[in-house]
This record gives sequence, structure tokens and C-alpha cells, in this order.
Amino acid sequence: MVIAEPTQERWLELKVVCDREAVAKVTYLFARYGFKRHVVTEEEPLQESEDPRFTATPGKLVSVISTLCSGDMTPDELEDIRTSLWVVRQGIWMIGRSYTVSPLELFERQEEDWQNAWKENFSLLRVTDRILTRAPWHPYAPQPGEMVIEVDPGTAFGTGRHATTRQCMQALQDELEPGDMVLDVGTGSGTLSIAAALLGAGSVDALDIDPVAIRVARETAERNGVGDKIHVALGSPGSDGPFPGTYDVVLANIIARVLIQLAPDLAAAIKPGGALILGGILDDKLEAAREAFLAEGLTFNRQTSMDIWSTFVFRKPESSASTPGES
Repeated sequence: MVIAEPTQERWLELKVVCDREAVAKVTYLFARYGFKRHVVTEEEPLQESEDPRFTATPGKLVSVISTLCSGDMTPDELEDIRTSLWVVRQGIWMIGRSYTVSPLELFERQEEDWQNAWKENFSLLRVTDRILTRAPWHPYAPQPGEMVIEVDPGTAFGTGRHATTRQCMQALQDELEPGDMVLDVGTGSGTLSIAAALLGAGSVDALDIDPVAIRVARETAERNGVGDKIHVALGSPGSDGPFPGTYDVVLANIIARVLIQLAPDLAAAIKPGGALILGGILDDKLEAAREAFLAEGLTFNRQTSMDIWSTFVFRKPESSASTPGES
């Protein structure tokens, strides 16, 4: 495939269809060679049933999809992508010797193509015992105690299917207290910010470095009736960023390399006694990520894992006299 010259509206989609046992291996292969942003897994559409978990039928094939915007890349970076794609193809072939895996498929899409492309693969999903996400075209009457987030899939993802989103949303549900101030770093579609607002946050500040994500997050917040609670801005955390204050709960569902780089700013954004939820950490980065935040004086609370992805919860000690690295 010839990758066209960059435009701000052109997106490259990588797709592999495989059985469930191969999902972790394909996801890791994508991440290992640079295709780690917007990685999602899509099963067969889930149907309403008596099962409260909305569990998909065992044995179904799963699509593993990653995207990148070629308009954000220099010619040298595009050349690196061509090399990486060759390596990924070889890796997919190797995985296919032990599992059911399709060849790597590549698609180029314009920004406006995304909504129609995703309508066929997303309807309703239970993310936690209290929170569901649904597509606008899928009616659903919430049961007592349920919260439903309407997500119209676009160029920024966040339907709740990916392991990191599910883990972060569960951690948010466990940690957030009514009235808490929340910072969501790398908000994407804004799904986690919306969940925080629905769970009773006093206000939510959301950051992303992708202008498309900023637009989608704002639109999704308005669609779910919490636009007045969520403030979305382009930028990163830190004293020179759009939101230099401190928060009861800080969320960052990105990738380990970026989390480690942001460790000082993320730690500084937490109020004493507050919680930090970190998602998007691959197995081979667990120790490095953990040590980076312990070095900032945070206390390690717990780890949850799903497939090859893990989520950490840290706390900032109430007393500033706590020893850095204490766990």
C-alpha cells in the first residue's frame, strides 16, 4: 500500500481479525511497533439479554484496530511507518501459525468516513456494573442505578470496549466521591470525563493534545447533558498548562512511556489524600511506570490487569512529610 502525502483529514486504519486467544498478542505487536494510539477491539455486536454482563458469545472472532492521522506526520515519520508495517505483517504471519488470524488490512479514510464505518460494530456495552455505553442508534432504558453514556464513534475512540478504558472506568467508579474535582489527561472521546460527571464529580477538567479529540469530547459531553460540568482544553498537565490547579482524582489513560514523562506533573496535580488512576500500561512497562510514580512520593494502592494491559491506582499521602517511594 502506498501511503499518501499527509493531509489533516486522512487517517490510516490497521485491522486484524483474530480469535480471542490471539487478541493480546496482536495488540502487543501493534504497540511494540508504534501503533499504540486508539487501539480498540471490537467483538460481534452485543445483544440485550438476561445476562447483566452482556457477555459476547464465546468463540466469536474479534477485530483489533489501530489508527493514526497521517496529517500529523513528517515525511521521515511516514517512512518509519512503512518499515514498521512490514515488520508487523511478518509478526501477524508468525502469530497466525498458532492462532486464527487474518492478514493485516490497511484502509485510508477521510475524517467524515468514521461514523459510518463504526456504526456496524457498536451498539450497547456494559463497562462496569453501573455504567454502560450505547450508540445513538441503539435505544436502551436504564435500569435503577445504571448510568448510560451515549457515544457516537468518530475519529477519537472511547466506546468502553478496550481493556484500558474498562479498567479506568471501574477504578474511577471505586475512587470518586460526590463533589470531587477531577482532571482527565488524554481524554480522547471524553467518555471517562462523562463517567466522572455522571458519578457525581463537582467538576471535570479534560485535556488532550489532539484537536479532533477536543472537538469530539465537547460534543459528547453536551450530548450526555454534562457539558456544563466538563471543561475541555488543548494541552498537557503542568503549571504552564490550561489547568494548573490540584484535584481529588486525576485520570491518565495514555501509554506507559508518556505516563512516565508526565509523572512529575501528574503527581503535582493531585491534592493531598487524592487518587491518581493510570491506564494503558503494557506488561513490560509495569515496573518502570510504578517506580516513576513512587519516586514522586505517591503511595501505590493497587493494580488491575486485563489481557496485556494494566491500570494503577496511586494516592498522595495526606502529610507532605511522607517519604518518596513509600508503598
